[in-house]
Amino acid sequence: MEHQPSPRAHVASAVPVAPAVSAASAPRVWLGLTLLLVSALIFSLHNAAARLAYDEGVTPTTITAMRTWAIVILFALLFGSRGHWPKVPRAAWAAFAVTAIAYSIHNPLLLIAFQFIPVSLAVLVLYLFPLLVGFMAAAIGLERLKRHTLAAAAVAFIGVALVLETGRAALDWRGLALAAISAVALAGNIVGAAELNRHLRALAVSAVMDLKSRRL
Repeated sequence: MEHQPSPRAHVASAVPVAPAVSAASAPRVWLGLTLLLVSALIFSLHNAAARLAYDEGVTPTTITAMRTWAIVILFALLFGSRGHWPKVPRAAWAAFAVTAIAYSIHNPLLLIAFQFIPVSLAVLVLYLFPLLVGFMAAAIGLERLKRHTLAAAAVAFIGVALVLETGRAALDWRGLALAAISAVALAGNIVGAAELNRHLRALAVSAVMDLKSRRL
């Protein structure tokens, strides 16, 4: 008589089992979190320092040029010493073009917005980008739009608003518009970079984006 599997066994076999996280991947996760925190700290210092530079007579164009050309020189030394320059495959050209434009405009627009509205208010508007990233990623099929993700992004935005205390900030539609466009561009940059990471290494993505933005 042929043995029939029990219904319980059949149900158990149909349930997907989540892959266990190996112990070897734990250090990489902590490294990634550390790099994110360092990046957030540097980004915050960059915005605050820009406002101080404006007060001393430095223009947004000068700040943007110094920041971007310093990165260009760094990548030129890095990849030039290796004798190997990253190239974007044909399959990623569309994503690369959109991401390059977003990469090129998000920071200069934010720096210009500082001239019309306080830094705290501009940064608050900019930090709509996590919500925008969720919608964009879902729109192109990178990730599913989950309720708890949207809720977490909304709570984080409210927390930023409470910390910055922008209730008495002077409103200027030009600064608000520039900061809003910067938020959309930053979200597009992040989503586009995630798409490009499927075709290039992370460092190569940063290099080609920065070199391309200098030509736009």
